[in-house]
Amino acid sequence: MRKLLLASAAVLGFAGTSYAAGLVEINPSTTPPSVGNAGGVPAVGILSAFSAPKTNPDPGNVIVRFSGSVWFDTGFQSTAHNQGRVFTGGVVTGNGKTDAFSDASFFRLYGGVDGKLPNGIIYGANFEMRTIFSGGTPGGYSGITAATVNGSSDSTAQLWYTRRAFTYVGGAAWGIVRLGQGDGAISLLTSPGITTGEAFSTGGWDGDVTDIMSGNAYPGWFYNDTGNEYTPDKVAYLSPTIYGFNFAASFAPNSSSGQPNNGASPAAGSNINQASSTLGSDLSRPRNIIEADVRWQPTFGPVSIDSTFGVQHSGVVNNGNSLSPGIKDKGVDAIDAGAAVTIFGASIYGHVYGGTINGVDTPVAVSPTRGAPKMWTWVAGTMYTNGPWTAGASYYYVNREGSGSGLNNETFRGEAVGGYYAASPNWNIFLEYLHGERHQAGVNFVDTGTGVPAFQGNNVSSNGIVLTNQVDW
Repeated sequence: MRKLLLASAAVLGFAGTSYAAGLVEINPSTTPPSVGNAGGVPAVGILSAFSAPKTNPDPGNVIVRFSGSVWFDTGFQSTAHNQGRVFTGGVVTGNGKTDAFSDASFFRLYGGVDGKLPNGIIYGANFEMRTIFSGGTPGGYSGITAATVNGSSDSTAQLWYTRRAFTYVGGAAWGIVRLGQGDGAISLLTSPGITTGEAFSTGGWDGDVTDIMSGNAYPGWFYNDTGNEYTPDKVAYLSPTIYGFNFAASFAPNSSSGQPNNGASPAAGSNINQASSTLGSDLSRPRNIIEADVRWQPTFGPVSIDSTFGVQHSGVVNNGNSLSPGIKDKGVDAIDAGAAVTIFGASIYGHVYGGTINGVDTPVAVSPTRGAPKMWTWVAGTMYTNGPWTAGASYYYVNREGSGSGLNNETFRGEAVGGYYAASPNWNIFLEYLHGERHQAGVNFVDTGTGVPAFQGNNVSSNGIVLTNQVDW
């Protein structure tokens, strides 16, 4: 989503020229201190598409970076008529309804340090902090999940959490090694591009319109630029560009991030490094996650191509419960591929992700009646940029296992139309509209409680339109 609007897409979630403009070296050896290195030349980013490093200090020096972004959304939404029923023992005992109009906002802080040794080796660290409300929401978006009381209590319930935090070391001739909580091979080479259709607005179905929609509106955004892929602690390698090609590989021993083991007995489960467990919630966690990806970006006159192809594989926490040995999940085996062609500011693009998964980097629950269903999702569309104006449209399709109680796979079809105006390098104004249809037989997305009728509420239609104001520094 927002990360694609600005140039440090893969890691910092925003930037582009607006971010790079502030990242210049200050030479303290002159009076007064001057912008640039000892020769007065401003520092420039190297390998900045991967967002580390973001600046190029003189040998023996470091540059400390700090930046941020604030977003405000206002708009309308309609999801399954904005209402649902509450059942108790199969009897309707209440109902709930949402307003069509709503506002939303959030901000993020980014920072890091870039250093260079006299022998040319580069090193440093990056971090990303986000605000969240009342304990958090799926996907890491700002929003309210706990009961809301008033503006004061909602504001004081806001917490900071870390989305990325990693160190790196590298060289221009051999590439970069990254260590910590950050992007894997697929998101590193996918996120800087436009193939997933997130670049013409705040992100389409990975953008701000979904922040004001009801939680049942859509199943989620299933591409490898989301938290399931980029937040686990891992080791990642990025190659230099060779004849237009980049290569990346990564390994994560488990799906946990930024935390030590909790010290529980292996029999109790829930340790970050469980190999087998008697705890049912552990069984859907991937282990030994391996990714590899290749990106090719050739240019032929006015025509530029951006293409990626990656593979993803993992094990899974095994079932150690002898009382229910048939309950198990199957590890991840997936491919991720995308391509875009751009000429004179006009682009067409497409991206596909699928295999034995039930979401991004998510193992599949094996069902006695359905086996291990596969998921396939694809997005396709077009966009056009002319000066400060950008506009585009996309179509998003998902077919996945969904809820284990469903009689067949869950499907989702969604359209996105939108664009933005870059009023300045640091100020963008967005307008976008979404329409989607979600379905799974035997799953009621609308109603809650006990005795909920399974063959009602299994078709959800959603619409939303949002105007967004975004300022970064």
